Amino acid sequence: MKELIKKTGLLLMVLFAGFAVSSCSDDDDPPGVQNDLVGTWRVVDSYWAEYEDGELYYESNDSYVSDIYVLNQNGSIEVNGYTEGTWGASGDAFYITYNEDGDVWTEQYRMVKESANRVTISYDISYNEDGTSYRDVLRLTLERQSGGSGDDDPIVTPPEPGDEDQPGYDDIPQQDPGATVGVTVQPNDLLGSWRMTFGYAAGYQNGELQAAELYTPDEGIGDVITFNPDGTFSITNEVGGTWRIDGTKVSLTSYEDGYTDTVEFIMASFDGNKFEWRVDYFEEYDSDMYHSVESQTFERV
Repeated sequence: MKELIKKTGLLLMVLFAGFAVSSCSDDDDPPGVQNDLVGTWRVVDSYWAEYEDGELYYESNDSYVSDIYVLNQNGSIEVNGYTEGTWGASGDAFYITYNEDGDVWTEQYRMVKESANRVTISYDISYNEDGTSYRDVLRLTLERQSGGSGDDDPIVTPPEPGDEDQPGYDDIPQQDPGATVGVTVQPNDLLGSWRMTFGYAAGYQNGELQAAELYTPDEGIGDVITFNPDGTFSITNEVGGTWRIDGTKVSLTSYEDGYTDTVEFIMASFDGNKFEWRVDYFEEYDSDMYHSVESQTFERV
């Protein structure tokens, strides 16, 4: 169940919200902008890995590919059309300072300028929490996009839809389905075990599909979620957290390393033996409307 929570957050952020990965905070103010970096950049290669006590437990080679970064002259940074905070660079160091609902933190990357139009930023950090050692590795290669001023073009080259040849891709709405209309479910309806049989994440701009990704077995397909009468849940026999239902909304709360993470789903359909729940995010930016939707379908075991 831990992976279900992780992937839910990850895929939504990949589509439109950029990313906020674990990294060391820097209490010092980051340096100013570098003029040769101002402009619009697209991620053309990415690598993300997480280790626990020296063992690799998650790895991805394309999670952030096609993300769009806009580095503005005024020091602000936009990721896929969303203002995330500020950026700065000095020597071989690159900094992003995020500001999310008043929570401010700075991530520092090692920067390699391969050419005037190609840059790689990366970090490899290790830390310990509650007797467990962790290691996070991230590498992003970005290429400059032609025509990007760094001030006026939040998205110059939108992400292209993917997975078109995969079974199930045609089941992803090609036009924006709008906000999920929820159906009411009672707690007793969900009790028991359910297997994830289908899942996707999709992003729309002004009603048109801009990016889509199907779930894979590594991202939860085949996993079994069990809702227990005591309000706890597990995923594929691993401790998950707690759950609750409020009408059309199902909330899953996980607890890991002293942190609490809650994901709220809208129940899109339910027939007793099969259900679909979704997460929707809407944002209007510069007269454009963005909608990201993530859908997961389960069948009773």
